Order: sequence, then structure tokens, then C-alpha cells
Amino acid sequence: GWLSILVGSSCSGKSSVVRVLAELTGNKLVEFPMNSDADTTELLGGFEQLNCWRHCSNFASLITDVLKDFRGFVVKELSYSTVNKRVTILRSLDAINNLLSKVAAYLPEVSIKEDINSGDMTAKLDELERMVQNISELSKEFCIKPLYDIQYLKEELQKLNEMILQERAPGQFEWVDSSLVKALKFGHWLFISNANFCSPSVLDRLNALLEP
Repeated sequence: GWLSILVGSSCSGKSSVVRVLAELTGNKLVEFPMNSDADTTELLGGFEQLNCWRHCSNFASLITDVLKDFRGFVVKELSYSTVNKRVTILRSLDAINNLLSKVAAYLPEVSIKEDINSGDMTAKLDELERMVQNISELSKEFCIKPLYDIQYLKEELQKLNEMILQERAPGQFEWVDSSLVKALKFGHWLFISNANFCSPSVLDRLNALLEP
């Protein structure tokens, strides 16, 4: 995509315009608030202690994004469908909303976990696996490509299974990408607010990224 620069006074609606455009076009928007204290670590990411609960929470967030994308598509289909087809679409919409409710209840529980518990984690992974299966069935039903590829979701789920064993050995670290890097990887819209506040060292990194 092309780099766009929005210029205007404070509270003039610049951020709102970007958010509305992302919503209307069906693109996921990742916001990166810039400030004078931001450093290159925040741009790229860094090493953190291995934590499979964090990965579990991130994976559930991916599923949330996919389901919301599906819901937008299904709502559009509802507008152009016949009466008989609407019954099926409404049932699918209800199924999507139910899945979103499950994920919404699942995320807080995952985020407060600190210690690994194999029984709890196995149950959570089974629940996530069922959600991926439901997403696969919905994509086939409506012939649409999910926001994240089904195979990618399955691979991430497999990595989570492997992390259960790894985390039992303490003192391990892993590289965690920043929100900016994740946006670039998945092709999401990236919105850097207050870009004029960034330090020269951060600007050097951004210039290489944003040059046409």
C-alpha cells in the first residue's frame, strides 16, 4: 500500500477518518502511538520469557479478528439474499456471534494465568481447536477466504501444543514481534499517530520502511 500522511490540528478527526475507512473497507487497523520516548525496541520487538498463556491469548485474538471479518461478510450477504437463503445466513450469523461470545469470555481467563497447568492448558487448546474447525466450516459454507489462512491457524495451534512441553523447563526466552512488525507480516493497515514526535534514531528505522 501507499504511505499517506494526514495533517491537521489536534482533535480534528484525523484518527477517526482512518478508523472509519478501515471499517468500511474491511481492513484490520493496527494503531501504533508514537511518542518522544519510543525506541527501536518498540518498533521491532524484543526477547521475553517464554509464556504459552500469552500465545494462547494472542491466538484467541486472531480468531476474534477472523470471526468479525466473517460477520461483516455475512451481514452483506444478508442484504442481497433471497428469503430462503436468509434463514441459513441468520443461523450462521448466530453461530458466529456465539463463537465471539466464547472467545470474549475466554480471553480474560487466559490473560490472568501465570503458572502452567497441563490440564487447564489442554482444555483451552481443545477449545481453540474446535473454534478453528468452526471457522473452516464457515469459510467453506460461504466460499470466502478467512482473514488468516486456516492452515496458518492450525500451524499456530500446533506450536502452542509444543510450547506446553517447552515451558516446563524454566528460564527460556523467545523473540516477540512488535505490533508494527505483526501488521507488516499480515498486511494489515498500520496507523502511526503523532509520527512527528519520534526521535531521530526511530525515524532512521521508519524511513527505510516507509520509502516508496
